[in-house]
Amino acid sequence: MKQKMDISSNNNTTPKLPGLDLMPLKAAPQPLNLPPGPLSPWLRLAHILRTEPAESMEVARKRRILDFELVLQCEGTAWIWVEEAGGSFDVGPGSIVFIPPDFIHAWANTTGTHIAVHFDLHFQPEIKAFLNLRMLGNLRMLDEFVTRQPAELIPSFSLGQNTGSGLVLPLVTPLHQPHLMREKLEKLVQIYQTQAQFDFPAQLIANEVLCGALTAIAGEAASSGFAASNQPETEQHILALLAELAVSNQSHYTSADLAEKCGMSQTTFRQAFYKVTGRNPHQYFEQLRIERAAQLLLQTERSINSIARAEGYDDPYHFSRVFKRVMGASPYRFRQKGYSPDFQQEEP
Repeated sequence: MKQKMDISSNNNTTPKLPGLDLMPLKAAPQPLNLPPGPLSPWLRLAHILRTEPAESMEVARKRRILDFELVLQCEGTAWIWVEEAGGSFDVGPGSIVFIPPDFIHAWANTTGTHIAVHFDLHFQPEIKAFLNLRMLGNLRMLDEFVTRQPAELIPSFSLGQNTGSGLVLPLVTPLHQPHLMREKLEKLVQIYQTQAQFDFPAQLIANEVLCGALTAIAGEAASSGFAASNQPETEQHILALLAELAVSNQSHYTSADLAEKCGMSQTTFRQAFYKVTGRNPHQYFEQLRIERAAQLLLQTERSINSIARAEGYDDPYHFSRVFKRVMGASPYRFRQKGYSPDFQQEEP
């Protein structure tokens, strides 16, 4: 069962636990829609928990949470039961679990150590630690327990802002270098232990760690093929092309040249390029050339005609017209007033 959740606030297997031969299949990513506007990650709760064999959990209580949670299994094992999957998934050492808000699940420690971090992607300090844990129905802990049993389809989520290009985050992701993730999450534990969430340096660290963790998980998912079906191959070729051109001094390619580099027809190339960048190739490279010219105007003493020629504009008057249309001011005025705090763009 797949449902759309609006949260306005490798390998193909998960590691196995003893006695369970679990090889879950990949479910299509479930969209998680963030509200529009800039992100403002907020750390709410972070702790390290050690579970001894005698404390191993055979049953677990259902819950849903009001925020996001990352759980890194450092050593030992755990399992997570998922309502929509009708069963559980094993969490082995070196795996990280991504749990979104309002996702009905149950968490059970078996043995070992894990780090759990609760956070928002938009600032909500009014929700206090532990009040973010909501048992089914309300804040009271209800006696709805589940047992460990293998499920077939492991959930994944596409986290974004309705732009069609979200991060694909599986429920459980085995990491290639879990020690790096552990070092980062331990910083959040230290911030929470010292109650420094409101301190400016701590907020910078939390933002860096939380955003980096999400992109790292998405990267692991993509490299393992988990997210391969989420993005058409043509769009992957366009992204690779843009990465190549970003470090290239050549910006005077024709659409035909670029389509050939990507192994596409010109029509397919233009359609894929527009879907990825929101602009056609001519508009994109015009913007790129003019932005390069703007940097040269501000950072060098080269003549305007020399800069125009360097960016492929042999006619300085044509360059000036294009520059004014893109940047809102002529090259001369842009250079003259670019550093002035009271600079106002000219009318187009």
